Amino acid sequence: MPAAAKSFWPAFAAFMAVAGTYTTTVARGEGKAMDSASTRYEKSRSAYLRGVTGGADLEPQKQAS
Repeated sequence: MPAAAKSFWPAFAAFMAVAGTYTTTVARGEGKAMDSASTRYEKSRSAYLRGVTGGADLEPQKQAS
């Protein structure tokens, strides 16, 4: 005999509550850490290129929009 169908809404609502809490706390901090690491890498790379080229700026220029 098959089991009676149960609603998925309570489980879905609980999942969304947990996911929202995780996103607003943990993932925000992880994103900031990744941005900081990217900035440090870009500065380090830029300093290396300036040193290798004797001060010439070889970084590609960003298009102004």
